[in-house]
Amino acid sequence: MIVVDLQQIVPYDIRTMIEVYTGARPGHPRLLLVAVMTLLVCSVVAAWVQVRESRALGEPVRIEGTPLVVRPPRGWVQSKRYPDTFLRPVRDSQGQAEIERRVEFGFVAHDTFVDPQRAAIELGLVDPANLYVRPTRIAGYDALQIRSQLKVNRGGVTLQRVRVVVIATLPRGEVIYISYLPLTQLTMGDFHILDDLAAAVRLEGVIDEPAESALARTGVRFPVEAGWRFQPPYVREVPGLHVSGMLGDRSGWALTIVRTWLSEGRTLVDLVRDRAIEEWLARPDETNPTDGRRDDGARIVTLTNPTGGTSVTPLAVYGIESSRTEVVLCILHADNRSFGPADEIARGIVDSLTFDGPPMFSNLEGAAKQGREIAEWIRNGGGRDWWGGRAVKYSYRYVGGTLDAERSETRVPDGAGYAGLELRQLDGRNLWRFEWKLDEFADGYSSSERFNYLNASVIVTETRRPSRVVRKSIEIDGESRKYRFEPGPNFVAAPAMPLVSARMAVAPRDAAVISTSRSLCSAATPMMLDTLPQDAEGLTRVLHRHDFDPLGFVAAYAERDDAPRWTRSGPHVFERLDKSAGP
Repeated sequence: MIVVDLQQIVPYDIRTMIEVYTGARPGHPRLLLVAVMTLLVCSVVAAWVQVRESRALGEPVRIEGTPLVVRPPRGWVQSKRYPDTFLRPVRDSQGQAEIERRVEFGFVAHDTFVDPQRAAIELGLVDPANLYVRPTRIAGYDALQIRSQLKVNRGGVTLQRVRVVVIATLPRGEVIYISYLPLTQLTMGDFHILDDLAAAVRLEGVIDEPAESALARTGVRFPVEAGWRFQPPYVREVPGLHVSGMLGDRSGWALTIVRTWLSEGRTLVDLVRDRAIEEWLARPDETNPTDGRRDDGARIVTLTNPTGGTSVTPLAVYGIESSRTEVVLCILHADNRSFGPADEIARGIVDSLTFDGPPMFSNLEGAAKQGREIAEWIRNGGGRDWWGGRAVKYSYRYVGGTLDAERSETRVPDGAGYAGLELRQLDGRNLWRFEWKLDEFADGYSSSERFNYLNASVIVTETRRPSRVVRKSIEIDGESRKYRFEPGPNFVAAPAMPLVSARMAVAPRDAAVISTSRSLCSAATPMMLDTLPQDAEGLTRVLHRHDFDPLGFVAAYAERDDAPRWTRSGPHVFERLDKSAGP
C-alpha cells in the first residue's frame, strides 16, 4: 500500500504549476496566487457589470392612450408608427437592419374579466397550438408567461421565431401585457430582461382596493384568501366589487359581487333568470336555476351557463337574498377548462357571504312612489316641449374611436302623437336602429329595434294599445320568441325613456324606480335612477340601474338637454363632441 502525505505534496504542486504556467520560479507563490485570484474576480465583476448594462432599463415612458408607464431597455428606439413598441435592430455589414429585437407594451380595457391565456390568444399574441406557460408577475399582478412559435417572412423566406408574452387580467377586465420578440433564439438574458420589464411597469389611474375597504364599501363580508385582488366598479357610487385570483399556474377566475334590490312582484329567481337571458340569449323556459336556503335562512339561487362561457359571457350567476333590500348578484368569469375549481371558489364565497354595515335601498316604497309620479308626469304631457319637429346628430368620442348617434322626433301630422328614429354607428358600422311611434299620452306605442349581439342578429318589436297589454316579439337569427305582459302604473315605454333621464337631471330628487321594457327580457323590468353629485363641469349625473344589471351606467346632462354630454358604461366613456345645449 502506498501512503501519500497531502501536506507535503500540495505546496510542491502549487509551486510546480506556477513554474509551468509562468516560466518563473517565484519566491512568493502565495502573493502571486492572490494576484491571480484578484484578476479573476475583477474579470467576473466586469463581466457581471457588462451583463447588467446590457439589460439596464431606460427612463420611464408613458404609453399614449393607456395608463401604462414603462421603462424600455436602455438604448432601444421607440417606433414612430407604433408608440407602444420599442426596437433594437441588429445591422449587417452594410448597415441595414436585418433582424429586430422588439418589445410591445399593451393595455386593453374589457367589459368583463377574461382568462389571461384566452386573452393572449384572442389578441393574436400567441399561437394556441404551440404554447408553453408558466406563472410570473407584471406590475405587481399575478400573470402568465406564455412562449410560442410564430412565422416571420423576411425577403421571401419564412423564418420560425419565438415570441414570449407576459400577460395579466385585472379583476374587472383590464388586460396588461408585454410581447417580447428576441433574436433567433431565446437566451437566459432575454428572460432576465423580460422579468425586469414586467417588474418596472406601472399603471396610472387604475385602482386597486384593499379587501377590507372593498367589502366595507359593498356592505358584505366573506373570508378572503391570500393572493386575491380587489377592484371597485367603474362607477364608484355602485355598491359592488370585483375579486379575482389564479388557479395554480395556468389560468384565473373573477367574481363580480354587486348589491341590488327586489321590487314589489319580483323574486330572486327573476333576477338570476333575466341576467341569464341577457348574458346567454337563453329562453326563459330553458333556464332552470337551483333554489335553496342556507342555514341562516338566506335564499341562494344558482344558474350555470348551459353552453359554457366565452370571453364575454360568464360561466354562472349566483343570487343571495336575506331581505328585499339585502340582495346580491354574483357573476363568475373563468375559462371553461377551469369551471370546476372556479365554481368551487365562487360557491364558497356565496355560502359564506353575509350583509354588513348601514342599510342600502332602504326606501324602496319612496322610490316606487317617485317612479309612479314620473310616469304620470310623462302621460300628462310632461317634457313635450323638448320634443317635436327636430332632428339632431351627436358624435361621442371614446378611446377606441367615435360613436355617431342620430336622433329625430317629430309630431305625427294628425297631432295624435310622435314618431322617432335613433341610429348608432361605431366608426361607420351600424350598431343599433330604433324606430318608434308614441301616442300623445306616451301610453300606446309601437317600436322596432335591430342590433347584433353575441354574433347573432336580433330584431325586437313591441306594440301596445292604450292601457292594454304589451305584445313583444324577439327574433334571434330568424328564431322568433313571442311574449305578452301587463305593465304597472310606473311603466315608461322605451321611446319616452330620454324624458325620464332628463327629468331626473333637471329636477334632482331621491331615487326613483320605474319599470320599462328591456330588449331581450320577456316582461317589464325595474330600473332605479339616482341623481349623483355634479361633475367638475357642473353637469348633473344620473345613475341608471336595472335590478338584474346593477352595475348600471352614468349619463351627465346639462339643463334642458335630453341627450347626455357624456356617458360611462363599464370601462368606456363616450364624450359628446357637440357641446351645444338642447332646445
